Parts: sequence; structure tokens; C-alpha cells
Amino acid sequence: MTTTLLVARTGLSQVVGDYWSNAPSANSGDASGVTDTDLSPWPNSWFNGWWSLLRPGASRNIKRVTGFTSSTGIYTVTPNHDATPLTTMTYELHKYDPGLKTEALNEAATELYFYLFKVDYDQVIVTVNNQWQYTPTADIINIRNIKYQVDTTYTDSPYRQLCRGRDWDWRNNEGTAKIQFYSTFGATTPSSHLEICHVKPLEVLTADTDVATISDADDLRLWYTVAARILYEKLASASVGEVRRVYTEEATKKDAFARILKGRCRNRWPSDYYMVGGN
Repeated sequence: MTTTLLVARTGLSQVVGDYWSNAPSANSGDASGVTDTDLSPWPNSWFNGWWSLLRPGASRNIKRVTGFTSSTGIYTVTPNHDATPLTTMTYELHKYDPGLKTEALNEAATELYFYLFKVDYDQVIVTVNNQWQYTPTADIINIRNIKYQVDTTYTDSPYRQLCRGRDWDWRNNEGTAKIQFYSTFGATTPSSHLEICHVKPLEVLTADTDVATISDADDLRLWYTVAARILYEKLASASVGEVRRVYTEEATKKDAFARILKGRCRNRWPSDYYMVGGN
């Protein structure tokens, strides 16, 4: 299944209890404020200090709320939105900066993609010459398997499946992860080839329409939980005193729950994955 950054941000917001989204009840006269009579139940200044996100709109069209009048349902932002809010648009109100939520989701995706994101294999052909070691490029993080071909034409001889532990393994050489070939396999021959099948790293989500591919719906809980932990850690680092303590406690709770969910996901790992460093 797939999910967009917009859906993911909404999911994370709901996990941390911080989400309100609606369409303006009237067109605004300028870009300084949003009108929605559905906000009238809240008292004056209730949303001051919150963050307003207007969509569709320019990238990161996020502004700080500086005033709210209950009788009219109008809140104002500083600086102005990049566009005049219309009834055909949608606005979001967040207590926590939605930009931080996007950062938290991306960092959580980097931390978790080997646990829950749908496998997207990538075959990389590299040339090797009488080598006992090969240093993979930085984007090769998790290897599914390695095949070897002596022939240089890619057609005259088949690739041979290499077995980790017998033919190759990871070796840390001065802080760099390298593929070490064993004597049972022997050094590579001149202009031979390795076919490295690995999991592609996730792309960073920046626009609301950017898509992440997830293994199944249940795994969204793990993504949102870890993102919530990261969000609370970011909020704690920018706070002091009692507020910092509260955010730190919330981050600890989310981390404990994420550990349980990670354990469930780990049981689904295929047996032929090899993470850089030897996991």
C-alpha cells in the first residue's frame, strides 16, 4: 500500500492529539487571516501561537497564528499566507510546527524502512579486478544477495550465487564497511562482475503528494509512533523546565511502544537480508 506525506502528517498529528482541519467558511479579503465559523466555540486568542498550514499552496506555506476572534471565527497569521484563503482550499491548525512533523516522519522513515517499508530491490552491476575486498557505495545499505560472473559479456556465463559466511562477509576496515571475499570463493578475476541486489533507500518526503510505500496498514502505527517519539524529542530539546520534562516523558512512552512494534516487524524479516556491518 502507499501513503502520501499529507496522509502521514495527518496520522502523526492524530497520534499526538494535535489536529484540526477544515475548509474556510468564507473567502478572506486578503492573505492575513482565515475565516471559519466552526472555530467560534473556542474563546478569543485560543489559537494564538499555533501554526496555520494552507493547502493547496506554496511549499511549506506554514505561518504562525497571532490572533483569534471567537465571534467572527477569524484567526490572523504573521507573516501573511502565500495565498488568500478561499472556501475551495483547506487549512490545518497545529499546536506543533507541521514542518517539524514532516522532519520527524522522514527521520522515522530512515530509521524504520528496513523494518516495515515494502522491499524495493535494486540490482547493481559493478566491475571488480583481482580483488579480495569491495567497498560498496553509500546508497547500498541492506544487501539481499550477491552474485558473481567471471565472463565480461554478461551473456556467456551465468551468475553464481555467493553465500554469506562461506564466500563473503562484511568487514570493517578503518571505519568503512567492505565486502570481504573468502578463500573458499577466491579473489575476483580481471573485469569480472558482481550483481548486488539491495534494498533501495527511501526518498525524503517534502511535498504533500510525495508517496511512501508501506508493507501493510498495521505498520503505519510503528511509523507514526517512532515519528511521535522523534517529534517529542525535538520539542524537548527546544524547551526548558516542566515543559521539557513532559515532552521527554512522552518521548519515552512512545519509544517503549515502538520497541514492542519493532519486535513484531522483525519476525517478518526475510532470511537473506544482510545489513551493512553484519546484522
